[in-house]
Amino acid sequence: MLSKRYQCLDPEGLAALTDDSFWISDEYGPHLVHYNAQGWRLSVSMPLPAISAIM
Repeated sequence: MLSKRYQCLDPEGLAALTDDSFWISDEYGPHLVHYNAQGWRLSVSMPLPAISAIM
């Protein structure tokens, strides 16, 4: 089951937790998505933007 908005993922990895929830890593996000055992999206973790040096 997905939350109200459809979301496409290109999964690269899966981590199952002891509470039956799971994390899926997305290749093109790049981000991690946390789902509960029923398949509802709980959270999305995104990396901080890269900081480039000023010349």
